[in-house]
Amino acid sequence: MANNYCESSSIFNLKEKDIKEAKEIIDLIQQQLEDDPEEGYVGFIATIENNGIWIRSDESLSPEHVATLARRLVEDLRIDEPFIFSWAYTCSKLRPNEFGGGACAIKRGEKTYWIDATSEAENHFAKKEN
Repeated sequence: MANNYCESSSIFNLKEKDIKEAKEIIDLIQQQLEDDPEEGYVGFIATIENNGIWIRSDESLSPEHVATLARRLVEDLRIDEPFIFSWAYTCSKLRPNEFGGGACAIKRGEKTYWIDATSEAENHFAKKEN
């Protein structure tokens, strides 16, 4: 038997003046995720650090949950710098095709940009064949 993981660690940079409101947003998003019958859990850990919010998970990150939090932060706090985070899919055994990863970029007023490593590689070669 093998265990699969989705791991990540990112800092969402904040100005000191935004820390109190950011904490309220974190609490709100976490409660919404827990109360949602489709979700029922929070797929990240978020703590306030000296330079911002440390968003992480060492086992079962939900990139969608992180994106939900980040979108709310950039919009509500009117942050113009993009927040970019990445994650890795890992496995406790060296099983074929059990590893990968992705990245997400969120900028205020713009559509969220998602990248999946495997899909990008497949698309690269599909474009060359056409």
